[in-house]
Amino acid sequence: MRFFKSKNFFIKIGFVVLLLFALCGANSIYEGWRSRNFLKTLKGEIVYVTGRSLGEVYKIKASGEDNQFLYHNPRFTVDYIRWQDDGRIQFLVSMGNSALPTGNEYKLVTMDSDGKNVKMDELPLQPRGDEASGERFQKYVDQLFKIERLNGLPYGLQIHDGLYVFQGSVIYLAENGKLVKVYNHMFYDLKFNRGPDTAVWSPDKKFIAYNNGIKGLTITDRKGSIKVNLPVVRAAAFDWKY
Repeated sequence: MRFFKSKNFFIKIGFVVLLLFALCGANSIYEGWRSRNFLKTLKGEIVYVTGRSLGEVYKIKASGEDNQFLYHNPRFTVDYIRWQDDGRIQFLVSMGNSALPTGNEYKLVTMDSDGKNVKMDELPLQPRGDEASGERFQKYVDQLFKIERLNGLPYGLQIHDGLYVFQGSVIYLAENGKLVKVYNHMFYDLKFNRGPDTAVWSPDKKFIAYNNGIKGLTITDRKGSIKVNLPVVRAAAFDWKY
């Protein structure tokens, strides 16, 4: 009992508590410095889809700067988006059309990187409400946006050059044939805890961007050893170019 009543005991406890606070503060400062330096190494721009109805298109520098609004149409929902080789942006939109069996019509939109010169084209085919036409349409869209599917299934898992998201975890197939998990999502639930559902490579395949709920867009390296969140509220579909 004397030991617990002694001043030295409480001084030691206080010292340990202060030391823990100091270590936490130092670690926080170090992680902030590390994240800022990581962001400085990131190049290029990411174009992404956001908004309550997923009808808004923005682009942001991979370093987290210069978030720009490009396009919005309240009648549309943007389903897929990509950078073209010529630097323009292309995306697929769906809109209501009661004349079609599905009640939806899809069109292909192309615009300049600043959101100007918007061009909308008809597609050569539309889903007609039956499984066969739906599969044909999905295969056409996958080819257009360079998406692979697990085992070739039209509605299966999306794979981008070996990179995919499964039950919220971000995984890719390395050159040595091993699976690398750069983000491990815990307690996956389709309704309440989905986690990421889309991921893309940087053009040089040194980095990975994935969406992560309210955190918006997260960028990590190939090892998943460092992760930074861009100032994006929501990103449903996105693509990265240098």
